[in-house]
Amino acid sequence: MRLVLGQDQAVAAWVASRIPFMAANPDFGPCVAIGIVNHLDQPVRGVVYHSYRPEFGSVEISHAYDTPKALTRSLLNGILAVPFVQYGVGRISVCTPRRAASARRFLEKFG
Repeated sequence: MRLVLGQDQAVAAWVASRIPFMAANPDFGPCVAIGIVNHLDQPVRGVVYHSYRPEFGSVEISHAYDTPKALTRSLLNGILAVPFVQYGVGRISVCTPRRAASARRFLEKFG
């Protein structure tokens, strides 16, 4: 698995296509995105940083994946470097539907 950088719009479109409530409006607006591809260069996970509010030190994250096993500690460190190191935020927000149990469990592990 490896990170894909510099393909913000393509990764954002991939993530939006996997979030059911985004079907009507699949646009995150201005964003930065990171993809994760497998050994065949097929996308397996994507993270989109959007709604950046530097005055509040916050950014929103949306993510989607095809396989939950596509995330290692090293990849997670790379993904989290964007908001905390590049943007310098102190807070990340994620909006997740109540019925998205697996996504909620994943997020709750990180507080």
